Amino acid sequence: MYKLLGILTFILLNTGTNIYAAKDPVHIRRICNSGNDNTLFWYSSSDTCSAFSKYIIWIRTGTSGPFTRLDSIPTKAIETYTHLGANSGGAKHWYYYIQTIDSCGPSFTVNSDTLDVDNTQNYPSYIDSVSIDILTNQVVIGWHHNEAPDFSLYDPFFQKSVNPSTYDYVVGPQGTRDTFVRDNNSQHNPSLKSLEYDLSTRDSCGNTGVFGENPHKTIFLTQNIDTCKKIIALNWTPYSSIYTDNTGREIQVGWKKVRKYYIFKKINSSQMILIDSVDGTIFSYMDNIMLGQQIQYYIRAIKDTTILITSSSNLCSSITRLRIDPLNTILFNVSVDQNTNNAIYVSIENGLNEEWSSFDIYRSVDSKAIPSKINTIINSSNGNNLITFNDVVDASSSKYFYQIHSINLCGIDVSKTNTSNSILLEATGNNIQNTLSWNKYLYWKSDVEKYNIFRGIILNDGSITYNLIGSVSQNDTNYLDQNISDKIDGQGICYYVQAEQNPGDTHVELSNSNHSCILGDLTVYVPNAFNPFGVNKIFRPEGLFINYNASSIEIFDRWGSKIFDKLDITEGWDGKDSKGQYCMLGVYLYKLKIIGTNGIEKTKTGLVTIID
Repeated sequence: MYKLLGILTFILLNTGTNIYAAKDPVHIRRICNSGNDNTLFWYSSSDTCSAFSKYIIWIRTGTSGPFTRLDSIPTKAIETYTHLGANSGGAKHWYYYIQTIDSCGPSFTVNSDTLDVDNTQNYPSYIDSVSIDILTNQVVIGWHHNEAPDFSLYDPFFQKSVNPSTYDYVVGPQGTRDTFVRDNNSQHNPSLKSLEYDLSTRDSCGNTGVFGENPHKTIFLTQNIDTCKKIIALNWTPYSSIYTDNTGREIQVGWKKVRKYYIFKKINSSQMILIDSVDGTIFSYMDNIMLGQQIQYYIRAIKDTTILITSSSNLCSSITRLRIDPLNTILFNVSVDQNTNNAIYVSIENGLNEEWSSFDIYRSVDSKAIPSKINTIINSSNGNNLITFNDVVDASSSKYFYQIHSINLCGIDVSKTNTSNSILLEATGNNIQNTLSWNKYLYWKSDVEKYNIFRGIILNDGSITYNLIGSVSQNDTNYLDQNISDKIDGQGICYYVQAEQNPGDTHVELSNSNHSCILGDLTVYVPNAFNPFGVNKIFRPEGLFINYNASSIEIFDRWGSKIFDKLDITEGWDGKDSKGQYCMLGVYLYKLKIIGTNGIEKTKTGLVTIID
């Protein structure tokens, strides 16, 4: 019996498995590589023996062969050791274990587990969702806890460019142990575009996990308001998509499948409420609205799993202002061009703050006929309330009737103005009196107060200078001009009529008719005497419609000698001969060739006396 116990004791001592050895081996936490060096981390021995001897570090390269002693550590509390130069000359596959020697038993020794250098992180983490906080407009990235024994930190990354594999910005602090983080970088605005994020993990040696296999992108919501149809079109980017990277690999972005997209809406200061949902394959929605409200929307995606995981979009906000349709447009004035008869100016006044896209101009030559559209004025958004259209027509041959149709911002003809017309004037008569007739001007709100009559002479250069010669009441459409001068040397007499608005409106408008002219007959009066030194110092024929520039004069003395001649008798004869000397008192013979403004020629001869 005693012999058997002795043999058993011998065997146990020689195998190193002494039941009286140290009770707890050292637990190696990790072995990390740093360049040429390897560093061991462990938890110190928990044994409470009366004396501690040392730790011994044993090493070998590869998976087979004997271990050799590297070093010993005499202090129990130490928990780290650096194997200097372990990888000099190239990386080696090192294995380590730690032997603990203390006073807990006869052999005083126990060995740790054997570990090699940790170069990989085998437990990746993936993002659960990226969602936008609609109150702060910040992106919140969330994920599940990493269960790896040697896990250390998470690194959430933001995509820096359009290259799907390029990330260079760490969201939040460098490394975190939390399972969510906010992107508080003000330059990352999810209301401008969809933002992409990915997640990397680090173990206790700093090794990173799998990266770039499942990035997530925020839902980017946009809206388009149609105030004419009173709808808002919502569009958003999908939370589940696939793209091919530059190596040809297909990358899943976001979840594999979205079950539903929920649409939330808020009107003015009310609560945000769920209004509808669409299938996870649909990325748009149409909503009816009322104008003049502040409306906000956001989209929430629901992952197609039994666990509730969601992602919210950015917040879209807009104020749908009321349109003010052009219902008070006024055909302000219709007036013939003051210098010619080849255009009529049509003036339009739109209502205060009213919004219009265009005005359609309608015209006819008969107040009872259906007018035809002749032009469209497009709103140039220059802020003018008064718009003028120039209608190129012969205003002396007919009167024209105009009406304006107002088109609102939706392209709908919403109103039309009163019909207004141009004034057509006809002047007839002779050198003694002329009769003017015209049509009544329609329609000013306060009606016409009076018609002003203007008369002018067509000068030889074609210009006309008009003067006011009279006025008639709003009910008169005729005028008789009897106050005509007996000396008119122009090409004819012209008239126009001007309608003057009753001052009951805020301002007085004027509307001009066409110009109507009467070409006169040549009439000549020749004096028989003049005094170069008296009141009548010039001898010159007078009359109506004489073209003085084209007419000529010749003067002969009593013996038949020519003493003066001139083409252009505007200045007449002042009694001097061709040498510039005053002629003697007496009788002289004249020959006149008179050209009328209408081209008719008359010749006159006779005697004129220079008197004292």
